[in-house]
Amino acid sequence: MLRDLMPTDKVCGYEVRPGYYQVDGATPVRGGVNFTISSVYATSCELLLFKPQALEPYARLRFPDSYKIGNTYSMIVFGLEIDKFEYAYSFDGPNDPKKGIIFDKNKYILDPYAKAVTGQSDWGVRKGYENVYKARVVFNDYDWGNFSTPSYPLEELIIYEMHVRGFTQDESSGVKHRGKFEGIREKIPYLKELGVNAVSTQNHKSGRFFSLTKWVRTATMTASRFMTTGATTQFASMLPTPATNPTTSTTAREPSLKSLFAT
Repeated sequence: MLRDLMPTDKVCGYEVRPGYYQVDGATPVRGGVNFTISSVYATSCELLLFKPQALEPYARLRFPDSYKIGNTYSMIVFGLEIDKFEYAYSFDGPNDPKKGIIFDKNKYILDPYAKAVTGQSDWGVRKGYENVYKARVVFNDYDWGNFSTPSYPLEELIIYEMHVRGFTQDESSGVKHRGKFEGIREKIPYLKELGVNAVSTQNHKSGRFFSLTKWVRTATMTASRFMTTGATTQFASMLPTPATNPTTSTTAREPSLKSLFAT
């Protein structure tokens, strides 16, 4: 149980201990935050802590060498309040452009598992090179209730691929919430007219960056009840129910992990 865990080391004035290597990204836990990230060629990794909207970190916590297993770094940092900081990473390692390996410990690296990103530009406005992308820790306490996925067979999916922001950003979309997830919800009647029963969102946890092999992400929008597993979203009640009765399912963590997270 996490409540029984105690710090084992001090780094940059913060109490820390080895983290949970199978829990990617930054996850609130009892007493602090678990940070896990992977890199194949990195020789060292630092966790950078920023004040909100700051360009320079106020703390740099180097992962102790013993906090690395294989290609994965993991560390629990105690005493952090998730609404009072932003974070990024810094990696050191080989620099061999001919092999496509370019490490620079002076560059700030955005967490590929970030649930919230700051420092993004306004739509169509490019910021200067001094711009820094950082992540925020998100505590997910959403109550799924009895929600379940339609679970249409793959061969029956009619998938519409879209960019979440670009799909409704232009005023011609005719929606009130342009460039937002809510804007997509407003366009569901249009998608239904096309016969679409699933959408695939571009640039939404879909590429490989470091080791992106263990993620399952689920999201919901309440009005028309559709579920996202990975980057593909199935719409409920959009098409006639298939002849076969698809089994319903919900996304849940392994029971052994439930006790690790703050409640």
